[in-house]
Amino acid sequence: MTVPLRKRVKRRVRSVLLVAAVRLLAFVPLRLALALGTAVGSVGWVLARRMRRQILAQLAIAFPERSDCFKENKILGILID
Repeated sequence: MTVPLRKRVKRRVRSVLLVAAVRLLAFVPLRLALALGTAVGSVGWVLARRMRRQILAQLAIAFPERSDCFKENKILGILID
């Protein structure tokens, strides 16, 4: 089964834009890059509810003895740091 041309083009454009953004970030000063990363992680925390629930479920399996607060802080630390 082949992937439709429209979907392949869309994926290619998305990947080219992502690579360009990463290469541009190489020229950004470190403090600004860290601030941008923190901002993107914070927005991701707010917008990615389904992924956050999935991560919490996986952490519940990995750390059944830990509290929900610990698990949420662990996710925040991963996304924002």
